[in-house]
Amino acid sequence: MKLYYECTFPTVLITVVQLTIVSFAKPASVTTFAGTDHQERTDSHRIEVFKQKILDGLQYKNVPRVTSFNETIAEKRKLIQMYRNYMRKRDRNYPQESEPITGTARMHRYNLRPGNEKASNEKRLKLFVVPELKHPEDHTRERAVSSARLKLFKHTSLATTRTSEVEIKLFNNNQVIDTLVESRTIDLSRDGWEIFDITQVVQDWIEDPELNNGIEIFVDGLDAGQLVFPSLNITERMSSKSSTNTTISNVILPILEMKTHERSILKRVKRQNDIERRDCVKGDGESRCCRFTTTIAFSDLGWNDWILAPPDYEAHYCDGSCPDRFKMANTFAGIQARLHALYPNKFPKPCCVPSKLSPLTILHKDSSGKYQFTDYPDMIVEDCKCA
Repeated sequence: MKLYYECTFPTVLITVVQLTIVSFAKPASVTTFAGTDHQERTDSHRIEVFKQKILDGLQYKNVPRVTSFNETIAEKRKLIQMYRNYMRKRDRNYPQESEPITGTARMHRYNLRPGNEKASNEKRLKLFVVPELKHPEDHTRERAVSSARLKLFKHTSLATTRTSEVEIKLFNNNQVIDTLVESRTIDLSRDGWEIFDITQVVQDWIEDPELNNGIEIFVDGLDAGQLVFPSLNITERMSSKSSTNTTISNVILPILEMKTHERSILKRVKRQNDIERRDCVKGDGESRCCRFTTTIAFSDLGWNDWILAPPDYEAHYCDGSCPDRFKMANTFAGIQARLHALYPNKFPKPCCVPSKLSPLTILHKDSSGKYQFTDYPDMIVEDCKCA
């Protein structure tokens, strides 16, 4: 029994799944030569191998017969967001945010008034607003909150208090959990604005509107309503709902200022280990063991009518030579390299192989039209070493 690998082709794989990855992978560029027709036939065969591997994993004999996606743009966006949330729960390294798309920044401004609904505590003041964000027509994008600032004007000259300082607290009450957003001591010696950062609170509202039960304000030793709305009575409150003025009866209303941007829901940002590791490109001069990548779009396979997410598959693969002491996977790999140098006819040289793999997860429709998540283990090559 041999305790080493024999490199019988450029990239040696240990499992059938890895064989599929390498068989399908192709260089970033192909030089035109007399064997172009043969290369095209080979690529076509590789595509079929990959497709069959996916179907086998789903235990399908054929591609599910679906009439494409008949959901609305909003419904498809929600499904893709579900996929992102699923990936975040499964993979702690999955990025929490995508980069903003250039040229999509927008400003929003809302004047806040007290609503009819009572706060959870009689000493608190409830402010309620429903931010209206229009998502893009592209269901793979969403509008996200870059920043959200709640601006409260303290009417100290109209409030009845003998103290010069008070503690003010902001709570996010979603009827289940009462969360303290911020607490600070404010100066009551003069009127002026107090600005609070509630970006995460508003982002949570956007992602799940059921969490939006308003912001509640508590002022220690003082009626919060008298500080923010010192002269606004019930009649004025009811009649001002449709008003767009920033003041009512000399009361400067609270303001919610938001900056938003568009982002791709599933666009992945670089992880730390991706930044540290440089992928190679065919023809860049690197001949030693390295990870190469090829992106396979499901639309190119004709499968985007039943696979909703992800839109493509990063088919990383390993290739290159293994010179002495280069990227050795373990101690035995180093010994094998040394033995090959001494006895090249008896001991094969180490091979460039995947040293770390991760699963591929897809959100797809089954033959009955129901959505489901499927995980394919060991489908994504994360790193390559010599073994």
